[in-house]
Amino acid sequence: MTSYLNEVKAKEDFEAVILAKDQSTITIVVTTSDHAEQQYRLVTSGIIYHAEVGDEVRVWTTGMYEESNPIQGKATKVERVK
Repeated sequence: MTSYLNEVKAKEDFEAVILAKDQSTITIVVTTSDHAEQQYRLVTSGIIYHAEVGDEVRVWTTGMYEESNPIQGKATKVERVK
C-alpha cells in the first residue's frame, strides 16, 4: 500500500537546490524557511526546464508525495532562480 503526504498544495511553490539530476528526475533539498530542510526526488518527465546540479530553483508540484527517503513526487514546473 502506498501512502501519501499532502503537506504542499499543487499550486504552492518552494525554493530548493538541485543535488542530482537525470533525464526524468531531480533530487532537491528545500531551502525555503517555511518548509523543514527535506530532500525530495521529483519526476520531471513532460516538463521543460534549464537547471543543473547546484542551481537554486523554484519548484511547483502536484502536491502528492510518497512517503520515502527522499520523499518522492512529481514536479509540474521547475524555474531556475540562481
